[in-house]
Amino acid sequence: LNQLTSLGMVTALELMQAGFPSRIAFKDLYDMYSSMLPDKLKSLHPRMFCSALFRAIGMSPNDYRFGVTKIFFRPGKFAEVDLLMKSGPQHLDEMISRVEKWVLRQCWRRVQFAVL
Repeated sequence: LNQLTSLGMVTALELMQAGFPSRIAFKDLYDMYSSMLPDKLKSLHPRMFCSALFRAIGMSPNDYRFGVTKIFFRPGKFAEVDLLMKSGPQHLDEMISRVEKWVLRQCWRRVQFAVL
């Protein structure tokens, strides 16, 4: 049991039991869509990109959980993300613009808290 705990298997099984059976590494998700991104978004860390992407598409935080290296999704939610990302150039441009706005807001908040 100690070995399973050390490997994080217990935590992974708890997430799956809680209804998050689908999972993918941040880097894999980032690599899937990086070819569609403008240069300024390609410089984002994969975890930050995933967070911004989910906020931009309006995904509820109840539909996913962040692990240390992976994202865990509720059933059917990863397919929803993939469908949205491959939906067409006009929709993709709008989504990229939302991601950029979210990233700018996050940076602005960090600057505000750093000043205080």
